[in-house]
Amino acid sequence: MTPPPIGLLEKMGFDAQGMVYTFSDQVVNWGGNGVHLLFSVVIAVVYCLLASRCDKVTMWFGLPFGWVMAFGAHGMVLPLMGIGPMVWNIPLDGAISEVVGTTIWMWTIECVRRQMLCKA
Repeated sequence: MTPPPIGLLEKMGFDAQGMVYTFSDQVVNWGGNGVHLLFSVVIAVVYCLLASRCDKVTMWFGLPFGWVMAFGAHGMVLPLMGIGPMVWNIPLDGAISEVVGTTIWMWTIECVRRQMLCKA
């Protein structure tokens, strides 16, 4: 199964398979990692902008927002674009990884946001 960031790059006409380097005997796709990081930063900025206008977005350190974004991306947008499996075809370990990763990601964003507001 092709990871969604790689699929997106290929849909856009890029040679994602050629965007690799080797580190510590591991092949790393910098293109796919770059797309994933870019989406993460964009969603984090959107979250912070929403949080500045609506306190409810920060409920439970923003975890519900993160879960909705993850489900929206992996459960609807990526399958509709043809670059990700339908929700019922996502392997259990992949689903668990996504939920745990999203939880840590959103909690970290909210912690950093709160710390930055305290120093402002």
